[in-house]
Amino acid sequence: MTLWLHIGLPKTGSSALQVFFAKNDAALKKNHLLYPWPGPAKQGRATPGNAKWLAMHEGGFPHDSERGEQLVKWLKRGRGVLLSSEELAKADPATLIGLRDLTDDTRVLVYLRDQADMMVSRFNQLRGYGKFGPERTLEWYTADSPAAGAHFRFGEFLDGIAGIFGREKMSVLSYRQNKHRLPQSALEAMGVPEDGFEFEVGKVNKTPDIDTPDPEMLKAIRARYRAENERAVNDWFPGQSVEDVFGA
Repeated sequence: MTLWLHIGLPKTGSSALQVFFAKNDAALKKNHLLYPWPGPAKQGRATPGNAKWLAMHEGGFPHDSERGEQLVKWLKRGRGVLLSSEELAKADPATLIGLRDLTDDTRVLVYLRDQADMMVSRFNQLRGYGKFGPERTLEWYTADSPAAGAHFRFGEFLDGIAGIFGREKMSVLSYRQNKHRLPQSALEAMGVPEDGFEFEVGKVNKTPDIDTPDPEMLKAIRARYRAENERAVNDWFPGQSVEDVFGA
């Protein structure tokens, strides 16, 4: 049976999708897809997703863990399973390979968003949470940010995921194009009809507007990733432009 992995890149609506999946677990189950271990997402709260435990594991699939054993049992019984976490973007490749090998049909869902927008949104979120004080500026964050991670270099990141799961097993979508219909687009990607689903989940993990970005700084960030984004668009969005997929 199918194992779906939603690899949530930062600030691409992952928390909202996880709340949607959790609140609609019964409707997913009717469509032969389990969304286990929802946690507080069932009550509409932001969480790291139901697969953080996997993403934090190194060295292959944790067969000897309680959740690992349960996941294997479900798949052996022909149950489809949906796992989602932002942490999967940084998971050990050996763990992803272990997930792939659990079933003949492991599939991946990924949303891409303009890196400059991602950084601004994440900075404002962290400032809102009090993770750093007013002496830390947006310029500081974008110069020395998590963007150093390979998952911000979309062409390279997607090549790595495709090397594990296969391009034919991947659904790569534009956050910009689906921002106002993320749940519907996820169901479409997974081949699940919309009947019986509740799409109104409310605001989840809303980012405060704290620092207004300088347009020239945004332009510089986009220039930094332009070649990678062109590569990603050419590979995954045929017939579209960088502007179509990412906006500015």
